[in-house]
Amino acid sequence: MATLVAVVAALCVAAAPAAASDPGWTDRALALQERLAGDVPLRDVPWVSTHNSYNSTAEMGTTLSALDPNQRLTLVEQLDAGVRHLEIDAHPALAPLPELGLAAPQSCHTICTLERPLSDVLSRVAAWSRSRPDSVLLLYLETHLDGAAGPRGYDAAAGVVAATLGDLVYRPPSAGARCDPLPRELTREQVLAAGRRVVLFGPCGQGAAWPSWSFDEADRTTAPDNAAFRPAPDCGPDFTRAQYDAFPVRYYEDRTAIGALTGTGHTPIGPELVRAMQRCGVDIIGFDHLLRDDPRRDALVWSWAPGEPRTDGGSCAVQRADGRWAVRDCGIRRRVACRTADGDWTVPAGRLPRGVAQRACPPGAIHAVPRTAREGGLLQDAQATAGADEVWLAHERRGARWARDERAGCTAGLLRPTGPVRVRDGRVRLRPMVGYPCTGESLRRRVTVTGGRRTVRSGTARSRVTTVRVGPRTRRLRVRFVVDGVRRTAVVRLRR
Repeated sequence: MATLVAVVAALCVAAAPAAASDPGWTDRALALQERLAGDVPLRDVPWVSTHNSYNSTAEMGTTLSALDPNQRLTLVEQLDAGVRHLEIDAHPALAPLPELGLAAPQSCHTICTLERPLSDVLSRVAAWSRSRPDSVLLLYLETHLDGAAGPRGYDAAAGVVAATLGDLVYRPPSAGARCDPLPRELTREQVLAAGRRVVLFGPCGQGAAWPSWSFDEADRTTAPDNAAFRPAPDCGPDFTRAQYDAFPVRYYEDRTAIGALTGTGHTPIGPELVRAMQRCGVDIIGFDHLLRDDPRRDALVWSWAPGEPRTDGGSCAVQRADGRWAVRDCGIRRRVACRTADGDWTVPAGRLPRGVAQRACPPGAIHAVPRTAREGGLLQDAQATAGADEVWLAHERRGARWARDERAGCTAGLLRPTGPVRVRDGRVRLRPMVGYPCTGESLRRRVTVTGGRRTVRSGTARSRVTTVRVGPRTRRLRVRFVVDGVRRTAVVRLRR
């Protein structure tokens, strides 16, 4: 035992990360990223995660399994540091014997002795969650409750979940009639809208009580190790692009002495590997020995530049050429970030103030803001192609909060008339107004109206009523105009 303790101590010293420069900035930036990704489905949403989250002396006390810890912080301290994906094991206690059906499940790592009951561990998680109504937790319960006790171990664990997390849990739809798969299209915003804050998943287990609380883990894909990972654009060899886009992808490290001695531990994940994994779309990176002043937490911040967002200098956000975000005055003309219908990014030509930036985006695209590191990387690539040092993001300060302000793009079109125009005595009277439907801006442009008995060239839309003689069978007029050197056509429908 003394030898094992010495090995553990040596590994802990060797694995201790260097201090970050500003843990407070990291806390703020991670919280902003968490809110920003609220509408991203579970198959793509990024989680700050720890591996064997409960396995620390700080959480479990002086026990046999905690002599070889995965973590140093308590669960609550991890949650305060931005962790939103926890891994908790549930085992039967060694005494009384689980075969008697009397043992409450415990949280421990491999060997259970005097570890805390699962109910104590989940109670602390539940108390934190009740104090943070704006956060959603993804909780992986790795259950080892099969055996001679049959479904009784899982029934006991279900009772613990009901007594601790209870009304916080977003429950599977079949209520235990089957093992429901992890809802990959579910978003955190939808969980909160349902009045819930915790999503549980893990093995299906036995009986009907357990699957009424926990989703099936099968759709979460985990890499066999970290050593072979290749950065973007390759992102192999473990997963294809289609797998990254369709499933929650997990990598994790193991810094325990047992892992090192047996050769089963996963390669440690440092800051550079964190950045590369996030850029590829890895959703869950399970850290060991995570601390608040950990440079790997800094590496999880892919959006705001250090020191940003400032409280002065403007209320709008840009993405710089290095992929970092900064605050700028909203009235300055800049290139614009647009997300296309297929999820790609483009930076069209032309510079606009942020308030009307969406009209730079073509129809079918939206003026948007990246919600994940992968989206931010795709926009950075589009910036480089377009030669744009800074681009407007659809992100603005509203009071004390930053919010998405995403709007559909458009081209110049006919703002007025919006509906059919009445024909009276063989004539149509109209005052065409040209502008941008997505912003409501009207433009002073001369227009040409055709489709009746003659072609009429009007004055500006605000200065002249245009009268057009039409034949008895004319059902529409064409309005032609030029904006930014581009000829455009709109249609006015007629009614009789």
